[in-house]
Amino acid sequence: MSFNTALSGLQAARQDLDVTANNIANANTTGFKRSTATFADVFSDTQSGAADSAGNGVQLAKITQQFDQGKIEDSNSDLHLAVNGNGFFALEGETGTVYTRDGAFLLDEEGFLVSASGLKVQAFPPVTEEELVDGGALFSNGVLEPIRLTQTVGAPQASTEVKLSLNFKADQPLKAFDVTAAVPPVINNPINPEDQASFDYTTTLTVFDSVGNPHSATFYARRTDNNEYSGKVFIGETDITPDDTLGRTNAAGAAENTMTFTFDTNGMLTAPADGKFTMGPFNPGLGAAQMNLTYDFSGSTMLGAAFSLNDQSQDGFSTGRLTGLEIDPNGIVFAGYTNGRTEPLGKIALATFGNNQGLKAVGGNTFVDTPESGEPVLGEAGTSTFGLIQAGGLETSNVDISQQLVRLITAQRNFQAASKVISTNDQITQTAINLGR
Repeated sequence: MSFNTALSGLQAARQDLDVTANNIANANTTGFKRSTATFADVFSDTQSGAADSAGNGVQLAKITQQFDQGKIEDSNSDLHLAVNGNGFFALEGETGTVYTRDGAFLLDEEGFLVSASGLKVQAFPPVTEEELVDGGALFSNGVLEPIRLTQTVGAPQASTEVKLSLNFKADQPLKAFDVTAAVPPVINNPINPEDQASFDYTTTLTVFDSVGNPHSATFYARRTDNNEYSGKVFIGETDITPDDTLGRTNAAGAAENTMTFTFDTNGMLTAPADGKFTMGPFNPGLGAAQMNLTYDFSGSTMLGAAFSLNDQSQDGFSTGRLTGLEIDPNGIVFAGYTNGRTEPLGKIALATFGNNQGLKAVGGNTFVDTPESGEPVLGEAGTSTFGLIQAGGLETSNVDISQQLVRLITAQRNFQAASKVISTNDQITQTAINLGR
């Protein structure tokens, strides 16, 4: 029996050596989790009592992987990801979903975000544009789809609103309109873009039509009364200023469209009450749809300071060429375009398990769930118990080389000791055989 007992010791030492060697071999493997061999003693059921039970040796009880966090190191690719905290990336395998902590992802020839072995990264897809709330992307958390970057042209969006928040100079000399009393009244000195003396301030921004063509929209302002400024907007040479409610014309007899801004004694804008003017329609031509712009001047003031532009923006944009991917800490994958726009392609899914050590390693830094691990729970980075996703970083192996070298020495000593038991047992047996000669 002692031969078999010592033999089990040799096998245990070899198995411990195998596990340690695998840990050392993967010390530089991205996202690798070290393994630990656990052993148990062996007793025969035929042995009679506890007092005379010497035991039958040792056996391997289980090899378990330790899922403590590895260090996160900077990478040279924005597509490389690391989970800082709890969770696994989900990958589309040949026979089902597999899970990994290795975020060394790249784009394949079809534009899919894949692992180094070509498995597609799974994400929650964005909902349709009609279902977006307050301009923020929503994602279908019950659905998994691969992330794909297609070489498409970013669609343009026509401008519909222009935001201008200005300070109109309060000590600007008056340039009142010279109005001839007639039916209708005639303005003899209107705001004229070609006559710089006819306006006090101007600013220009670019707006876009429905096919993405840019157009210069210019606003002209002039102080026409103590608490009043008047304004005009031109796109190119076309006056799109809304109709003058006073029904005035210019010297040529054309309707003199003018915006009127009224301020109180504190310099706050009082009219229009909502700060908005709806411009007249503009036909950009070249097959584009008619443009209808709303100018929002809310927040504008008339104070004793120079003319200043506090805010200027518009909601349109031109076509854009794809520039690449960006991934934020919550795992949202954005496609970037040359027009400055970004489009969400999906939100990378993370999976957690009730018992990580119940996962089964299947190679390629991947795992599959088992009854011991429990079913995967899918969720978003940064929510509940899920960790954050760090773009441009990779999680290193959690193998401590010094610790493994000590285990290597221990396994070697155990093997030598078991070998010594076999050689000693052989000498005793040989001595007993020689007694009969």
